[in-house]
Amino acid sequence: TEELLRGWLAPHPQTKGTGLLEAGIFGLAALADRMGSLSERTQTSILDAAFREKRSELLLPLGRIGRLSDAVGAHILEVTGNLLTDGEDPGKRHAIFALGSAGPSAAAPLAQVLLADTFTPQERAAAAQALGRLGAAGQEALDETLRDILSRGPVSYTHLTLPTIC
Repeated sequence: TEELLRGWLAPHPQTKGTGLLEAGIFGLAALADRMGSLSERTQTSILDAAFREKRSELLLPLGRIGRLSDAVGAHILEVTGNLLTDGEDPGKRHAIFALGSAGPSAAAPLAQVLLADTFTPQERAAAAQALGRLGAAGQEALDETLRDILSRGPVSYTHLTLPTIC
């Protein structure tokens, strides 16, 4: 099953816009939930697809894996670094959560997301949750960032627009 779904992630002119890529991602996410992991080859294919398509939501399956290999963990730092700094991407939460599977080296980037006011509250909450998944390194970064946030005082999200009620 995994090999078949991984094949759906490969670029092919005839499947462009058919939804096959998205179906493969959702299938791999379900498989990761069920099996607890995916092969390193599949993990790399997911990262390649997310980088190629410039879509953070394609990292969904990686956020459902307990721990990525060191090689894939290093690669996810590169890919998510590009995706998280790339303007308006509605799927950033998936990239942030996937960092929680990258190991201790993801603690610093996740702490930066948590501290940055350019991310939405949902994205910052995903960073806090991902830090919690990193064990001791994540807990230490979470403690430091929370101290910093609390020392700043109340937070205002002026970039959010709320609907006007008549």
